[in-house]
Amino acid sequence: EMNDQVVLRSVFKDMTLTSNLSIDDLVVNDVKLGKAKFGLNNLLSPNEFAADISMSYVLPNSNKVLPLSIKGKVNLKDEKNNLDLKVNMQDFDISLIENYLSSLSSYVRGKISTENLLVKGKFTQPHIAGSLKIKDGAMKIDMLNTTYSFNDELFVNDNIFTMDNFVLQDAQKNKITINGTITHDNFTNFDLNLKAKADKIKVLDTEESVDQMYYGTVYASADVNLHGDLNFLNIEVT
Repeated sequence: EMNDQVVLRSVFKDMTLTSNLSIDDLVVNDVKLGKAKFGLNNLLSPNEFAADISMSYVLPNSNKVLPLSIKGKVNLKDEKNNLDLKVNMQDFDISLIENYLSSLSSYVRGKISTENLLVKGKFTQPHIAGSLKIKDGAMKIDMLNTTYSFNDELFVNDNIFTMDNFVLQDAQKNKITINGTITHDNFTNFDLNLKAKADKIKVLDTEESVDQMYYGTVYASADVNLHGDLNFLNIEVT
């Protein structure tokens, strides 16, 4: 349910807008985001909107959680700098973006927190910079049919995720440490450039089928290099 009001002035001249809309119990893709508030106005300039957007809910123990908060400016006509925003997250449910990762993974879980993630530049190609702290994370790598858990930090710079001694664990708590980058095009066309060091970790758990070049259950202690896209992935293992 949407409440409050939007005020428009000088609609046929230099229109100004003031919005303080709120939405009760917002849920997106079965992920609870809570009470959402959308504060927007262009009182200082017709083409530039000040944005103050937040989402919050209260836990059973009465603690308040703000899964998402966005503050800054949005310019509709600046060809180079449409966005100048700071994004904060507190235990944001990562499963919300599961659909965007479908080419890589069919199962993604975890909570993301970040402080002052910068979003600048164009609508079509925003510049994003900051770090994402993930807790209780889990992801299934479909091409390997293996699921890994993680509690670590990812660094984001535009369309590049950087891993710096990022630790994954299999179901038996065996570990693999990863360094390198994952690039993407709006969460499609993933390209990997990673080096990993594994200690008796499950690296493959597939069954025989007509489209499998190799199959089986494999545990390995190894040095691994992965580079290329998901359709033509080069795997080098010692």
